[in-house]
Amino acid sequence: MKFFRSDLPALDGAPRLPADYHGTAVADVIDALPDGIAVLSLDGTVRTANRAFERLVARTLAELADRPLRPSGGADDVLAALGAALARMRPLDTAGALESGRVVSASLRILRDGDGAAFGAVAILADPAAQRRTGERRGDPFRFSGDGHEAAPAHVDTPETDALLRQGTAALERNARVMLTGESGTGKTELARRLRDRVCGRTGAAPFVHVNCGSIPESLFESEMFGYEAGAFTGAAARGKTGYVEAAENGVLFLDEVGEIPLHVQAKLLTFLEDGTFMRVGSPVRRRARVRIVSATNRNLPEMIAAGTFRRDLYYRLAVVSLTCPPLRGRRELIRAIAESQLKRINLERTPRLTLAPALWSALADHAWPGNVRELANVLEHVAAVADEEATPAHLPPDFSAPAPAEPPFALAGETRDAGGAEDGGSPLREALRDYEDFLIARAIERHGSKRRAARALGVDIGTLVRKTTRRGKTAHNQMGNDDEATDHGEGDDRPRPLDGDPPADRGGRG
Repeated sequence: MKFFRSDLPALDGAPRLPADYHGTAVADVIDALPDGIAVLSLDGTVRTANRAFERLVARTLAELADRPLRPSGGADDVLAALGAALARMRPLDTAGALESGRVVSASLRILRDGDGAAFGAVAILADPAAQRRTGERRGDPFRFSGDGHEAAPAHVDTPETDALLRQGTAALERNARVMLTGESGTGKTELARRLRDRVCGRTGAAPFVHVNCGSIPESLFESEMFGYEAGAFTGAAARGKTGYVEAAENGVLFLDEVGEIPLHVQAKLLTFLEDGTFMRVGSPVRRRARVRIVSATNRNLPEMIAAGTFRRDLYYRLAVVSLTCPPLRGRRELIRAIAESQLKRINLERTPRLTLAPALWSALADHAWPGNVRELANVLEHVAAVADEEATPAHLPPDFSAPAPAEPPFALAGETRDAGGAEDGGSPLREALRDYEDFLIARAIERHGSKRRAARALGVDIGTLVRKTTRRGKTAHNQMGNDDEATDHGEGDDRPRPLDGDPPADRGGRG
């Protein structure tokens, strides 16, 4: 695509475009484009930019104009690559992360007049999320526009997420399947996308097929997942249909909410996971799909296995490497970083600019955030809608409240907390201490995957921990299993182990 100076001879008597970059007509056209556009001088100074560009780089035109195009913090991101290409007077097509952490594809084109003399450049940032919404990406027909990616706050890197990305990337590059666990709203979908970008590249050529397993009716699971041939059943499309698995060829198949798959349907998915082959409904031909698989759930799959609602062999196939996305509560610095990032995005489309009072920052830092990052984004959007220039705790949603300090974040299954324990002959303090001890033990087991590793993390011996968990033998929490916990599985054995003490022979069985 070539851009020419507007003083070329007019065609058929049509009026010439304004010579000024900021001409009303040109500005309106640029603002109407879905991609971010910035017009640059030859020295890299920004002359003008559209709103999409402002939104992507999280800076206003006032902050960009008449300044060199480069990261505000000097980081080596995609803007630096564009500036370096302009200095060499060379076009560029690349992809990379902006300072905010958002991944974009970026292009630089040199502007030349009718004689071929360079007089400027145009930088173009394409937002993959916008392309997904409009279906512009070919080869990925199952993109969901409402998967939450576009609405999420800009990603904030932390040592924890960096470690998760390194582990997940290494696993996928070795064709091992990855399961992401964690509470709702902890960013599992965003992490899966970033894993795809790292393993398959950020150009968008490799598909990322996001399947919400809980939204597929049981009767349609097989045809949706594996596709069907023409005439396979009444109401089938005349040309048949490609399934999710085929659509993810050479990319990533993201099985979200995998814990919601009905039990009798799980065997159909297991067959594909065992040998990588499948058959379309109505076809006798077995096909092979080359896909990397990432799954995610906020359910406790070991408890579901104990209850008989999730297949043990399917768990082993999916959770070759299991990564836990940590919750937001208690991470004050991360809460502030995410809130500041979201606030910057809000202020790009808001007048007057919104600031948060110190008391509101404190309230955000102290909140338990049961909805995690998603809840934080919702709270800030609410505050931005009801506050004027400075938001205070009075502008928080009515249901926003900090947790009572004496209560643990959750109650153990089958237990009730009764402040009147003394009336029943018990000590309220003793009961509270025991409840909190049980909570800490349960959390350690969930985080570390076995009672032996949990005991090591808590600084107690395994016998003590087993005795303390056995005292709750009649509670539902005991379903996590304590039959063979005292048996050491061996240091460094990190196989997915839904139930401590399960025999290794079950691994990979057909069930």
